Amino acid sequence: MVEEVIAVTKTRKERIQEKKLRDANVRKRKWLGYAFAGTLATGSILYVGTEETSACQGEYTVQAGDTLYSLAKKHGVTVQQIQQVNQLHTDLIKVGQKLELPMHEEYLAEQKVVEQKENVAETLEVEEKVMNAVYTVAPGDTLWSIAKRFNTTISKIKADNQLRDDLVIIGQKLTIKQTGILKSSATVIGAVDSSFVEFMINGEAMVLQVAYGTASHFTALSGKKVEILYQNSNRPALVSFLSV
Repeated sequence: MVEEVIAVTKTRKERIQEKKLRDANVRKRKWLGYAFAGTLATGSILYVGTEETSACQGEYTVQAGDTLYSLAKKHGVTVQQIQQVNQLHTDLIKVGQKLELPMHEEYLAEQKVVEQKENVAETLEVEEKVMNAVYTVAPGDTLWSIAKRFNTTISKIKADNQLRDDLVIIGQKLTIKQTGILKSSATVIGAVDSSFVEFMINGEAMVLQVAYGTASHFTALSGKKVEILYQNSNRPALVSFLSV
């Protein structure tokens, strides 16, 4: 909730730039982690205890000329980390000795990012699929504009609502039976232009089409939590909303 409120105070352009920067940083960390992992010829990833002290790359056999310092430098860790993982009390090691090598810090950082995303995903609200939704006719609406917005046809809307002609009136309730309609909690960000409104849905900004000229009505709702029904298509459109 705190993240959503902060996001609402920023412009759409600022949020897009920040998202690009975050994605670039994540890709960089991922590349570094994979590149480092690719240098290991043996061993598997083991997790024992806490990440910071005992997450390991795998088992390493000490070779002639190896020292704790050279191994630490080669694998991007510290002498103290190797000692801690292997419970060594001195800097002395011998040929043939088996050592567990701690994870590289870049890899651990990437793992934390992945875990944080998984934790966030677990808390996201599940969007519910809806087969039938009720739309309230707005000023300027026609059956043609409604059918176009919701990717259906005039004849289908008339059949679903038992209409004899193409006339609709403001405030009239119409049943929209169409695939891709979802029910979700959202936060109103505000009008993009006269026909589109931006919402924050599960931590992601989404622009939904509304009846022409009605987008400005959402300005007063900026930052408010709402329950929405919307059709998720190439051009997502808002069917209805309810303040919560």
